[in-house]
Amino acid sequence: MAVHKLRMKAKKKRYSYIRNPYSSSGWYSFFLGCISLVLTCVLLYQSVRGDGNVSLFMASAGLAAMLAAFTGIVFMIGSLTERKVNHTFAVAGGLMALAVLAVWAVVMFAV
Repeated sequence: MAVHKLRMKAKKKRYSYIRNPYSSSGWYSFFLGCISLVLTCVLLYQSVRGDGNVSLFMASAGLAAMLAAFTGIVFMIGSLTERKVNHTFAVAGGLMALAVLAVWAVVMFAV
């Protein structure tokens, strides 16, 4: 009988810190933020390696990175409107996408 009471106490002390499921559009935002960040890093590396000269394929990949970042921000905004879901991945993906767009703004207008 005493063992049963100990097991009941152990079951009562289990806590779940994730009360709400993750937002589905948050996953899309995170995925697109990761893709745009990786593409931007690769393109900046190739540009520095080639002394600022990149091929047309690399330039189109830069455009794809900017479009993916913009789409990630749209998914983040859509995810933040959902209720009773966890927005962790949406915010992380949106921040990555905003950082990518800021880097591209510096590359396009300041350099």
